[in-house]
Amino acid sequence: MIKNAQIIVSGIGLSDVYFNDDLMTIAPERLIDIKETIRNKCCFTPCEETWSCGFEENVNDTLIKSHSSYKRLTKRHYIVACRFPSLAYQSEWKSQDPLGALLKFEKQMLNLFTPEELTLHDITLRFYSYGNVTIQGKFIIRDKELSVEDYHAVSDFVHVLFKVALQDKVAKAIEKYVNAVNSITDNICLLSLPIPSELHDGNMIQNIMSQTLQFGIRTHYIYDVEKKDDFSLAPFYPILSGEWEEAMAKPIVSQNCTAYFGWSHSMYLFHHQEQEISHTPYEIPMEVVMSNWSALQGMQLRIEKARVAFMKQIEEKKKTRKNYDKISDDVKDFILKFERMIAYFDSYTISNNPTIFHMIDAQKKAFLEKDHVIRVRKKLNLLQKIVDDLAASEKKRHDDKINRILFIITIFALLNSVQITYELITNKNSQDIHTIVGIFIGLVAIVILYLRINKKPTT
Repeated sequence: MIKNAQIIVSGIGLSDVYFNDDLMTIAPERLIDIKETIRNKCCFTPCEETWSCGFEENVNDTLIKSHSSYKRLTKRHYIVACRFPSLAYQSEWKSQDPLGALLKFEKQMLNLFTPEELTLHDITLRFYSYGNVTIQGKFIIRDKELSVEDYHAVSDFVHVLFKVALQDKVAKAIEKYVNAVNSITDNICLLSLPIPSELHDGNMIQNIMSQTLQFGIRTHYIYDVEKKDDFSLAPFYPILSGEWEEAMAKPIVSQNCTAYFGWSHSMYLFHHQEQEISHTPYEIPMEVVMSNWSALQGMQLRIEKARVAFMKQIEEKKKTRKNYDKISDDVKDFILKFERMIAYFDSYTISNNPTIFHMIDAQKKAFLEKDHVIRVRKKLNLLQKIVDDLAASEKKRHDDKINRILFIITIFALLNSVQITYELITNKNSQDIHTIVGIFIGLVAIVILYLRINKKPTT
């Protein structure tokens, strides 16, 4: 039986707003100013959410304190965060659930919980510097007697509740953040990209919603699990195995809990004590990995949109060297800025605690972070091919121009030579035979030179 537990659901969204990390590093005071400006603009109108430059001031941050370094280790900085008040389940949300899970489990949930207990708590959004947003919410189970099957149903219910209750609110918060950033005139900290964001065009709220909370990752904190040498996961296989058919064989064991990775990137932490403990050591790794994953997803979308936009520019603009150079420079600038962003994915330090470090590494592998980096680089290579094709087109255009000039010169030289030859022959001066031979050789040389220049390269 499961008596006490917490289910934390995590999701992502996209803002498509990028910041210049190099400038943020060398001019931290400018970053502080811009973060405060964004926070103030988001709080300017009355709203239910609370905006802040950081919610972690009172968190037990043992995780990010090093026992060997004299410096405080930090996670990747986010720009601002916002927090929603707790949201209780509303029966009318069933009509917004395309999967039908709320309707399917509503009666069972109301038998297991009071209406007040069917509530999402600690709903927090964090806006990062690479155009991405992470969203987290918590569902609390306290003093219950749930079977594993009941718990599985609760997990599925909360998973759908997270999306239905929050998608619209999160999209509006992202829109507010984007408008706040775009209204800043002194945008020295922003990373300017040559292709504008399609996410911000037209119906922005619908564009943002289409990229918001498209999935949810569940982290389960299950308490009151006695730690024994023969501890078995067998009773939990129905919720651990799922699509993968078996739990991961290598758990992460710490002093207070044993962590397993289940299906769909979910994680189960079985705590060996009754009281709740700080979740910071487990939430921050998930937050960082989710942030990276969402940034990589956004980058892939942005690169593909940029490729289409650049190709459209090439087709629409006049084929002049000035236009070729402008498009080529824009593509190179875009590639360089994204390459620099990718370089930062391995540049952060979180912890030198081997258990936590292993947990981060395991989560990164579960999210296939390296594979996504490879996909982003492949898409950047396609953009680089645009530059190469432009260079080849420009060279061909330049060679064609030279060939036309040489052709005209050849024609004039030929006509002039014919005239001179005719005059020499009609004069019937035998001493001019050497001149005629010289003219003939010159003509042959000009024709051969033209043919060599105009010869198409073999592949």
